[in-house]
Amino acid sequence: MKLFWLNRHKDLSGVSGEGIVAQGVIFENGQVVMRWRGRHSSLVIYDNIKQVDAIHGHRGLTDIVYDDDPRAIQLLYLAQREVQKKDWELGKAIRGLEKLRQLQQES
Repeated sequence: MKLFWLNRHKDLSGVSGEGIVAQGVIFENGQVVMRWRGRHSSLVIYDNIKQVDAIHGHRGLTDIVYDDDPRAIQLLYLAQREVQKKDWELGKAIRGLEKLRQLQQES
């Protein structure tokens, strides 16, 4: 099995976003299972990785990055930072709501 990620440089449709938009695995028989990340998460099966590239490569706007590619570690680090940023922003919003509720109860 071989792991890979789709790294989208530009999102033409405005649906999947940019950066690491999907992760997948190539099985020994060449079949591919890929999971889209984000709001519209889904799981898709393809016959082979060439099919994935033909459908989702958007003529070079999306790269297939394999786990043995030196860029993989950097991309995963950036994706993790993005998740942490969103978690931090969500936490900040929740703390703000809690403070607002506290102020409303005090008045």
